[in-house]
Amino acid sequence: MTGATIARRARRHANIGVIVIATPDDRIDVPATLRAGADDVLITPLDVREALARFHAVLRRSGRSLQPYDIGDLHIDDEARRVVYRDHDVPGAVCV
Repeated sequence: MTGATIARRARRHANIGVIVIATPDDRIDVPATLRAGADDVLITPLDVREALARFHAVLRRSGRSLQPYDIGDLHIDDEARRVVYRDHDVPGAVCV
């Protein structure tokens, strides 16, 4: 699945900030992903402080509260800092 596809699907289901995280091997088309609706694209490895600052910037721009929300089978709970996909915790997922 491409970064652009992920961004389009996320935008279709909810009005949330969308940050796509990819590895260099993913060969993601950053401009296409941003045009499709992503607020930012991060390529790993990444500096954790910079990533958190970018997450906070997207939250600030979106005006979104930190209430739990669902996108299909994905459940995100910012306050509990937990991401669940199909009833399984997503290891390494970061909610800020």
